[in-house]
Amino acid sequence: MKPNKKKPADTRPVKTEKSGRESRSGILLWKLLIFAFAFILYGNTIPNRYSLDDIYVTGKNPLTQQGLKALPGIFSSYYITMNAEEGGQHNYGYRPIAKATYAIEWQFFGENPHVSHFINVLLYALTGILLFRLLRRLLGNFHILFPFLTVMLFLAHPLHTEVVASLKNREELLSFAGGLLTLIFFLKYYDTGRKINILWATLAFVTGYLSKAGIMTFLAIVPLTFYFFTDIRPRKIVLMLVPLVTALLLAVVVPRLFLGETTRLIQFIENPLLTGAGIPERVGTSMMALLFYLKMLVFPHPLGFYYGYNTIPLTGIGNPLVWLSFAIHAALFVLSASPCFPIS
Repeated sequence: MKPNKKKPADTRPVKTEKSGRESRSGILLWKLLIFAFAFILYGNTIPNRYSLDDIYVTGKNPLTQQGLKALPGIFSSYYITMNAEEGGQHNYGYRPIAKATYAIEWQFFGENPHVSHFINVLLYALTGILLFRLLRRLLGNFHILFPFLTVMLFLAHPLHTEVVASLKNREELLSFAGGLLTLIFFLKYYDTGRKINILWATLAFVTGYLSKAGIMTFLAIVPLTFYFFTDIRPRKIVLMLVPLVTALLLAVVVPRLFLGETTRLIQFIENPLLTGAGIPERVGTSMMALLFYLKMLVFPHPLGFYYGYNTIPLTGIGNPLVWLSFAIHAALFVLSASPCFPIS
């Protein structure tokens, strides 16, 4: 049974001249608190230098060291281009946006990791403000403290540490920001009817994709958000997403025309599932991975500096924890779609 999808009530104050000013100043205060909280949490990363994986995008990366002159090369080459100790030349991936930001930094600041870390914290703070804006729109029936505290919990969650502290992971910040902007602009289109917002949403999505393909999850998040939080018809949701999907296809296909052939040998320690694992192992290990990250989301302890090979051992479907994971995630799926728990 489909939940009641009434459009959330507009809880904003009456737009008199005085109350309008109070509302804007109040919202600004919440945003400043979010901004300051991000720097309180991660300002201690600004004195850091480069880490191991930063060479892919900055540090001693020979391309970004060219500054603005590197931009044409960044947008016409693979994300990773290097000679591996084993397996020869590696050429793969296309994530030019984060690399381009580091080339711009090199142009104005040279080799200065502290500026780069400052910008990472700044981007993290901005994602918090974008998330706050989005939640205020979706949770209009709740007191403003609810979206505010939700954002503060999001910013403080320790699983986000590497995303902020590792310069290489700026691509994650940019991709997530692109996804948030995509949803915000689509909601603005729904609220105002102005089609220009579809264009901005599409540009935000493509920019996020060119930062990292993790933004692809928003292809599901966007329609689900409209399904649960608006009264828009499913057919209109599909039509609204047509420009988005079209632009995405172009972003996927066009780089392949000039990048050439991908060359990368995936080793066993990178993904054991690709070396002869059958369907039972694939299903079992996938369910164990879901259970591991659900546990880390709720109780992030102990944390580690490495979550690669054998963090989640290959597991078949005979493991009881596999079925526990399936039961938990099936229950979460049913609960999320239940009309007994209205969101707004």
